[in-house]
Amino acid sequence: MMMPIPARTALIVALLGASADQAHSQGRPFAPKARPPADAAANDNLLQMEIRSLEAATVPMRHLVEAVPYPGALVVQTIAAAERVSGEERYESLPVIVLFSSDPPDRVVDYYMENLAGWSHRVFLSSDYFWMGEEEFSPLDISGDVMASVQIRDARTSRLVPDAQTEIRISYYP
Repeated sequence: MMMPIPARTALIVALLGASADQAHSQGRPFAPKARPPADAAANDNLLQMEIRSLEAATVPMRHLVEAVPYPGALVVQTIAAAERVSGEERYESLPVIVLFSSDPPDRVVDYYMENLAGWSHRVFLSSDYFWMGEEEFSPLDISGDVMASVQIRDARTSRLVPDAQTEIRISYYP
């Protein structure tokens, strides 16, 4: 004969389960890294440079990044925060995650239009930019280095992701 579980015990078990699920999702990397091809040629300088950049990439946990990852996109590089100088002003730039997607840029832009509610959007120099808030933003001045943002553009040539059509650069608050 089964004994009924007291309501308080059931609530505690449910909360513990939710906490475990939340902790598990927080422990996931932002997005998976690209994988070097098995037949990586030592004399392919572009591929070797991309592999070194990939190996050095430190992918943050998903819960630490304000923007959402694009489904199926692969991390090819990360760029650490760095001290910068503009005129006489010193500041620290935000870290950046660089991803490639095999989807075309317009599909990636549509995804971010739907999934970055409250973010501003602008096309600038053949790239789409999304940034948090309604403040002025320009990728060419300090705001482009210190505001969480997503840049979407045509992908450059890559040996790591040969079918890449879109490059996604995400800067985030560490």
